[in-house]
Amino acid sequence: LLDPHKDHLLFGFGGTGMSILDFGVNVDGYTSDITMTFLCGEMTDLQTQMISLVERAYELCSSMAEPGQGTYEIAKAVDELFTEAGFQMPHGLGHGIGLLVHEAPQLGPIQRLWAPDLLERVE
Repeated sequence: LLDPHKDHLLFGFGGTGMSILDFGVNVDGYTSDITMTFLCGEMTDLQTQMISLVERAYELCSSMAEPGQGTYEIAKAVDELFTEAGFQMPHGLGHGIGLLVHEAPQLGPIQRLWAPDLLERVE
């Protein structure tokens, strides 16, 4: 199994269409994680629709992320947004970051309340 955080040099990048770049760095024992989508060439109508959907999902997630909100409800709302648009979530919604690349809590089926000091990565 290849790990995109470690094996990124094994994959070509670019070409016509969309490419996803998922990476992070480790500084003084703390990690980061970022996922970015790049487009090479003209954007098709379908790609425009997909990018718009991801932006709406991000805005929905960000608007719901407040102390006391359940992380499962956030993930469920975003899943419903994708389903209504005729798509499925292609990637996990998000996770905590800190000492590990993918730290608890996950924005998914395990419920945890959003806390004021929670650092969460929305992918």
